[in-house]
Amino acid sequence: MSYQNPAPGGPSTRQPGEGPIVQNSQVAMIAYVLVLASFVVPLAGIVAVILAYANRHSAPAWLATHFSWIIRTFWITVAYTLAIGVFVLVSIVNGGDAGLGVGIMLSILLSILMLIWLLVRMIRGLMLLNNREPIGNPQSWLF
Repeated sequence: MSYQNPAPGGPSTRQPGEGPIVQNSQVAMIAYVLVLASFVVPLAGIVAVILAYANRHSAPAWLATHFSWIIRTFWITVAYTLAIGVFVLVSIVNGGDAGLGVGIMLSILLSILMLIWLLVRMIRGLMLLNNREPIGNPQSWLF
């Protein structure tokens, strides 16, 4: 059986092997959704950052800012998570029972703040991506 082009106005006029099936902007959207899904499936964030690294250099400049934003958000989140973990360990070692209670309360508060930060970054990125706009400063630690 040989490949036949569809009729004009049909699904596609591409030949096999011509161009990607999924566009870079769709990959960015998938990466954003995977980061959000990492609240439920932790490994989804790792898949998202791999997609971002794999597509950042082949994307147009405006879209590359989104991939950089996702990558930076991932690594900052890892750093915050490690810092909160160290804080809890120090509270356990140095604080006794009272320090443990305070350490856990503060770590819960810091974790909630980190999750809000992550949500705001991802939602902002999705909104800008939907409008085909670049991230203003993808290297920012804030929003």
